[in-house]
Amino acid sequence: MSDFVQYLTSQDSKAWKSSIKDTLAPQFMSSSPKSNSPTSSYLGFSINHTMLTIDEIRALGEVNPEFKPILESGNPLLRGWTHDTDIPAIRQVIKKMRQDQVKPDLATLPYTEEDIEIPLRDGLETDARVYKPRQVPADGCPGMVVFHGGGFMVGDFETEAWLCALFTQLGGIAVNVNYRHAPEHPFPAAIHDALDATNWVSCRRDVLAAAPTDRLMQTAKNAKSLGIDPGKGFLVGGESSGADMALVVAHLCRDSKMSPPLTGIYAPMPAGASEETVPEKYKDRFFSLEQNSHAPVLYAESIEFIRKMYKADLTSPMALPIAFDHTGIPKTYFQICGLDPVRDCGMLLEQVLKDAGVQTRMDIYPGMPHAFWAFFPELTLTKKHDEDSEEGLRWLLEK
Repeated sequence: MSDFVQYLTSQDSKAWKSSIKDTLAPQFMSSSPKSNSPTSSYLGFSINHTMLTIDEIRALGEVNPEFKPILESGNPLLRGWTHDTDIPAIRQVIKKMRQDQVKPDLATLPYTEEDIEIPLRDGLETDARVYKPRQVPADGCPGMVVFHGGGFMVGDFETEAWLCALFTQLGGIAVNVNYRHAPEHPFPAAIHDALDATNWVSCRRDVLAAAPTDRLMQTAKNAKSLGIDPGKGFLVGGESSGADMALVVAHLCRDSKMSPPLTGIYAPMPAGASEETVPEKYKDRFFSLEQNSHAPVLYAESIEFIRKMYKADLTSPMALPIAFDHTGIPKTYFQICGLDPVRDCGMLLEQVLKDAGVQTRMDIYPGMPHAFWAFFPELTLTKKHDEDSEEGLRWLLEK
């Protein structure tokens, strides 16, 4: 058993257990005005138009003063996956932790939850959980299809429950999709599940009818009963691997001329770029995989392990969405961690989308590791992340 799994099963893992965002939405505060220049270097900043210099990008990898004591503590939560990681064991630990969590009384929450099944192209079904405001207007709400992070191998409804709950606070309905995981279901199974779920939510009967099951058409007729009006806003989103899935799904929906179309993408910490797929003019800006190869939480060996288990075809844009043509992609919101080996993947995805005329917005957290907010809820930058997430979703919903 790895040190990480041993830690999760120990009495000393209370910080981890309490840091998991449960189905009760956090009390998000209104975000302060955004700056387009990287002036508040350790507090995080937004970039809407300015392109950072190479020196400024490199400086993002310097450990944030707020994070330095945690890094020096040797906390086992800082250890990323390695080639020896036991994924089934981690899944079992997470499952046990979910069972031990104190569940909120659903009757007291400002939203409802409903578990449904969504038909897939191969005749199987995938589970999904629908989050709705208590009061759904007769003419429907904006919708968001959510794909959880977890390296395509772990994760469940609770992983992005906080995001779904937040979306209901903004008047939307979120559909949290529990897609199939690698290594049992390697690439492109997760992408196919995510695309099928998005088509189902959108009532894409023309696409669904091609699948080998009559039930697919029958259940498609029930999609509108979710209360979603895509004309009011139709987003896809997720964090980390979920962000890559959202970006891929958005491009595939663009290619299939989805109508009504997707209107936004929520994409924190994507990894969908490589040295081979980055445009030549930006290759000198692609160095975080080397600079942060030994970063906490996620490092170079972790990424190698994920790619090995996922078995992605790295020549396909369905694995590395930076390789798509980006014309006509909806507005996209990014979050980037400075001490993250996939930092430059996200920053360059944002840049190439912007080059293609896509509206983008990007929040950056200097000197912080991959998904730090999920592990260390007490940090000031975690609170800022939560505020930024709300503002990012509001921006995506703006007409």
